[in-house]
Amino acid sequence: MCEEYEKLIALDPATPRHMRALGRHILPEYAGGLQALEVGARRVAAQTQDSWGAGAYTWVYLDALALKRRSLELLDAEFFIEGLRDIVARKQDQHMINLLTAFCAITMAPQGEEALLTRQARQNRQDIHACLDWMLKDHLRELHPLIWSQTLLSPGVGPLLPSRRALVAKGRQTALRIIAAQLSSMLKDGGTITFSASGIEKQRVI
Repeated sequence: MCEEYEKLIALDPATPRHMRALGRHILPEYAGGLQALEVGARRVAAQTQDSWGAGAYTWVYLDALALKRRSLELLDAEFFIEGLRDIVARKQDQHMINLLTAFCAITMAPQGEEALLTRQARQNRQDIHACLDWMLKDHLRELHPLIWSQTLLSPGVGPLLPSRRALVAKGRQTALRIIAAQLSSMLKDGGTITFSASGIEKQRVI
């Protein structure tokens, strides 16, 4: 399976969709499992280094981590975070920035299955979740609520979804709650936050 995806990726290395699909499809045990996921992510990262740096390693793991937290066990968190930084250094598209910020904020937040994870897996999750801070402060310039609401869902979920208006409202509420909590020290004396080309800014209440 990995070889077939590598051929597809070679035809269009700038498109992360194929890398994310590889991670989803190789994850089940019958298709390779966690070991194959780690090997495949590294192979694709080497294949696309000129385009993404370490970013392909991150793309291959992205949906796999959302689908199965046990994917954290073999993950090289340092390499994954290097990949995050390489992606945002190359692609400042705010759709992509919202996607990765929401992933760090929501998908990598502590959840009910924490007790079932190994200590290393919990540490890996914590390290990735901590990237929320610099993603928000250094890269988020616009809020795309629909991406945040989609991040609350498992990859590939559907087709019975709430209306677009409900998804946008839910995504906006979720994003602002997370951002306010992360930037609580900035807001402790009142005020609100706004988004601009310079980043997140505080607006004082007059």
